[in-house]
Amino acid sequence: LVGFAVFTAIGTLSCFYHFFDDRARAITGTFAMRALEEYTGAYALALLFPPVVWLARRWPLRPGGRLRALGAYLLALPVFGAVHTTLMLVSRTALAPALGLGAYNYGELQWRYPMEFGNQVISFAVLIGAVWAWDTFQENRRRELTAARLREELTRAQLDNLRLQLQPHFLFNALNTISQAMYESVERADAMLARLSELLRHALEAPDGAQL
Repeated sequence: LVGFAVFTAIGTLSCFYHFFDDRARAITGTFAMRALEEYTGAYALALLFPPVVWLARRWPLRPGGRLRALGAYLLALPVFGAVHTTLMLVSRTALAPALGLGAYNYGELQWRYPMEFGNQVISFAVLIGAVWAWDTFQENRRRELTAARLREELTRAQLDNLRLQLQPHFLFNALNTISQAMYESVERADAMLARLSELLRHALEAPDGAQL
């Protein structure tokens, strides 16, 4: 639906561009024909978009493979242009009489194909760029989620490991050591208690606030 809306918007904007250009030249009665031409052009691009997506993902623009990808794009570009022009020719020839616009005249095809090719180069580059940008965004998002998950698992593992060390015999030995230190230095024993308290607090508080 998003893709359909995007190509519909492209056709609409292009239609009004050419229609207003006609009006600026004092040419009237062209809206229906402009709509036919621009929407068939946009929807022909929509039909070619899935193969372009496959091409962009089969040969992505990544370091180490960019020359090979550019070579594949250059080979595919003339095919893309020829198919796009043919789709416009067939659809307009069929739809113009059905919509009461009369026979559609696409001009001499030996000139029409190279004429359309300039715009098709831009369209092809934009589609490839859109696929690359979307895939890059998704890949970065997956990496961020994976890194966040790994950090969470590492923190949990560290806490679990610390909890395993805080067995009763550990607490007994720690308290016994502090008790003995009381006779030697009250300040030292007090510092040891403070450190033990801090250790217990960090160990017993899970990331979600759950208690041991």
